[in-house]
Amino acid sequence: MFRDVPPYQFAVDIDHSEIDFAGHVNFASYLKWMEAAFSPIAEALQKHA
Repeated sequence: MFRDVPPYQFAVDIDHSEIDFAGHVNFASYLKWMEAAFSPIAEALQKHA
């Protein structure tokens, strides 16, 4: 069903303040990025439902 769909890519600008002392991203920032990446997908799916 989805074999001909190209991979979805979403660029994220990461601010230094979103990285902790161990070099890991802040989880709240990660969730914000995932929501922003998924929103266009969810809108497209709603149009085709």
